[in-house]
Amino acid sequence: MYKPNKSILIVALIIAFFVVGWLYRDSFTSYFFQDDWFTFKISSVSTVEGIITFFKPRTDVIYYRPLGMQIPFFVMGNIFGFNPLPYRILTYVIIMVSSSVVFIMSYQLTKNQLGSILAAFLYATSATHYIPMYWFSTFPFVLGPLLFFLSVLFIILYSKSGVRKYYLLSIIAFLLGLFTYEIIAVVPLVLVVYYLLFNKTLNLGKLIPFFIGDGVLILIKFVLFPASAGSIYSISFNRQTLVNLYSYVLWIFNWPEEMKAQMIRFMTFNPVFVSGFRIFVMIFTIGLSILFISLIIIPVITILKSKSNHHIRLCLLGLWWFIVGLLPVLLFPYHTYSYYLPVSLAGILIPLCFGATSITTSPKYRWVNIISTLLIIGVWVTLTATTIQFNKNIYWAPQRAKISERLVMEAINEKYDNPSKTKFNFPSGSENKLSLNDQDALQVIFHDPSVITEYGIGIQK
Repeated sequence: MYKPNKSILIVALIIAFFVVGWLYRDSFTSYFFQDDWFTFKISSVSTVEGIITFFKPRTDVIYYRPLGMQIPFFVMGNIFGFNPLPYRILTYVIIMVSSSVVFIMSYQLTKNQLGSILAAFLYATSATHYIPMYWFSTFPFVLGPLLFFLSVLFIILYSKSGVRKYYLLSIIAFLLGLFTYEIIAVVPLVLVVYYLLFNKTLNLGKLIPFFIGDGVLILIKFVLFPASAGSIYSISFNRQTLVNLYSYVLWIFNWPEEMKAQMIRFMTFNPVFVSGFRIFVMIFTIGLSILFISLIIIPVITILKSKSNHHIRLCLLGLWWFIVGLLPVLLFPYHTYSYYLPVSLAGILIPLCFGATSITTSPKYRWVNIISTLLIIGVWVTLTATTIQFNKNIYWAPQRAKISERLVMEAINEKYDNPSKTKFNFPSGSENKLSLNDQDALQVIFHDPSVITEYGIGIQK
């Protein structure tokens, strides 16, 4: 097989860079809201001892993400303050770096340049990045997948070359990931299946450090420093689990989260919702149908026709990767969001894009593969753009960002007119309180824990 054409790769990366920037152009000025203010608050330290405390698990939150939340907020806050643009640019850059790693992983597994470019492009332009692009509190859901992909990639490179530095780099990426994003814990499960399917000669004992890392994380977070989980984090395995899995499958194809809430039964939606968003529903339905044929039916037929054991193993790895990537969140019936999907998305895109771009192996009919690729890209980007437009109308993230910015600006103006003011009042309503995260926003903005924010209790002059 030939080596990747660097010129084509550079052009593809540049195109993806501008397409992603265009898709998420409105997010670059999105203000901070909700958990952003809480994370700013717990990241506001001025001593080395304070920074060290970032790594002590908190019992008031269920997650443990010091490298994904406290450290980024601390560093960015001290450099850029409350200007949202640098935060959005950082998220944007990490997504693009991750898509590049997806390409390398895919190429190492398939030796198919077109399929690997397609997998990387679809990952970069996926609507699953919508919330992270608007909400810096979800930065772990961007940085974590990058560390996940790097850990897997380095093991793949190590298994092919035997170069020890790749093994060490994989462990380092994994350990950093444990402090960034809890889904990194399933890396060993992906690697075990990779070894069994693609490199049985390698010593599975090499994976022991990964399982030890998982064990230490579980011991620290769930035994030594257990958190009090709210009702939304209750775990169950029932019909809702299958509904959640079905939702994640739909979100692969860039459907908005709200479509899940409006679905009465399989592919049947609330008629009131449909009447108000008829064009959107039509685009989503047609787009899903085209992508299902192009990315599921055709790849499966292509791979089965090839009768290649390697291709079958590739599908098994992708399917396993998709399932285990969702294991940490699949059992939470009331905490299901599309931004949990990127790790699993990359795993399943690799075999699907390989099949979609391998319809024919004849050089004479290579144009068939190219047309299939362009069709998938066109429909995929259309669905992402439609979802983003749809979300702008009804989704809570951009709405709360606007509310937060408006209320903070009002408070700053009031403080300017009355520097001694420490009590602020805003209209009652859950959205105001959620957007400012109750007391956190103004205490962070004014660097004063004594500031009080009241909601609908009377105007304080």
